[in-house]
Amino acid sequence: MTEDGRYALAVVDDTDGAFTTPSGRLVVIDLRTRAVVSTRDLGGQPDSIALSPDGRFAAIAIENQRDEELAVGGVEGGLPQLPAGSLSVVELLGAPAEWRVDAVPLTGLPGAAFAEDPEPEYVDVNRDGVAAVTLQENNAVALVDLRQRRVVGSFSAGTVSRPADTADDGTVAFDDPFSAPREPDAVQWTPDGNLLTADEGDLAAEPSGGRGWTVFSPSGEVLFSSGASAGQALADAGRYPDGRSDDKGAEFEGAEIADLRGTTYAFIGSERDDAVLVHDLGDERRPHLLQVLPTGDAPEGLLAVQRRHVLLASNEDDGTISVFRLGR
Repeated sequence: MTEDGRYALAVVDDTDGAFTTPSGRLVVIDLRTRAVVSTRDLGGQPDSIALSPDGRFAAIAIENQRDEELAVGGVEGGLPQLPAGSLSVVELLGAPAEWRVDAVPLTGLPGAAFAEDPEPEYVDVNRDGVAAVTLQENNAVALVDLRQRRVVGSFSAGTVSRPADTADDGTVAFDDPFSAPREPDAVQWTPDGNLLTADEGDLAAEPSGGRGWTVFSPSGEVLFSSGASAGQALADAGRYPDGRSDDKGAEFEGAEIADLRGTTYAFIGSERDDAVLVHDLGDERRPHLLQVLPTGDAPEGLLAVQRRHVLLASNEDDGTISVFRLGR
């Protein structure tokens, strides 16, 4: 929603399986009349959208996603698969029909595993107008200055080495040796100017998956890594999906950070557990687990409505929205 509350912005993927000719559009809706007042071609397949805190820009991750059934280099769903994705920057000045859409290339970046095919997944924007963009299958994060329309940094998300449950055997035990690239999905800027990622995994050979979440500095230094604690928290709550142990585990996909009643919370969505982990993020190097919230089937998007002290989880598989209100 725009800063004045007048317009809602939605991105629509029109690709419909045409992976070599991806397409999509930005749809602008007048919230007073609920009418579509503008539609802009994005030149590719959009995945996520975020607005800058000052309301001046919208940043849209144009993924141009891979065909997961196409073999590349002997790998099913492997990369590269062109056309390359990018970041679309929309300056929200004047009437919606006057808004300009600029594409910022994300190819050739240091830290990306397949630099010619970035596959941008998720975007968040900080107070300085810098967008953090996860390049999930590339196991990387890019930083883009929206005013200058240029990349100002990138880094590899690195690998995790931790005990994990990697066997679908009816027993939950986090004691198997495990190492895999993080491959982050959702990303959020933190109050201290760091980056929190939900590490879902995606492309690497099984057993894979980031299987947790991470706090990075903007230069890529790991300030906190959840280790096996995220999976263990789900197991303790009776929600860990042992049937997914050999295939990316819990799949941490969504993330949200919000200040509610004076406490900074980090919410991490677990797609395969139908749950959200809630942490106190007052110390970004030592987050503290508070509780595990059950959701509908396969939570993907998380949104905090701070004025109402509410968290919303959009659940992909059953088409529901879970609503949680913070108690006093």
